[in-house]
Amino acid sequence: MASAVAVLRNGVIAQFAAPETLYREPVDAAMARFVGEAVILPGTVRGDAATCALGRLPLAREALEGNADVMLRPEQIRLAPASSADGAAARVIGVQFFGCDALVRLALGEFAVASRVPGYRAPKPGDEVRLQVDGFVMAYPGAGSDAGIGEVFSARAFKSSERIPSLQIEENPL
Repeated sequence: MASAVAVLRNGVIAQFAAPETLYREPVDAAMARFVGEAVILPGTVRGDAATCALGRLPLAREALEGNADVMLRPEQIRLAPASSADGAAARVIGVQFFGCDALVRLALGEFAVASRVPGYRAPKPGDEVRLQVDGFVMAYPGAGSDAGIGEVFSARAFKSSERIPSLQIEENPL
């Protein structure tokens, strides 16, 4: 793999960085979705942290204060027992098992998020869990800010037979 990658958008370089930086610190939410699965939630930035439905999370780099779209990767979301004192309460609404890992779809209040966990730790639909976040998150000016970034997919509740753009999966009615 190259030591640096240029990603073009509409004929203009949108980001030029090492592959790891493109994945962990994409320039905007659209780039985050382009290079991999992304969980994007509405939130607020204050100082060196963003607050969203997952709690107060440390930022990977400085961001404008105010309304923001908070981005993290599914593998950053850990599942803890519902009895745990830490983390945001969520309910498992679907699991895609891949052997070595599983993509877990979760209802987090009014939002739907995804977590990628080792296959042997895959929960069952209906399980109640707590969500904890590892590492840093990115924040981009949100819909309520003056510095819009164009198309932003905000996480939201799943509806039957609805296509989820950021994950390219379909929710099947039970």
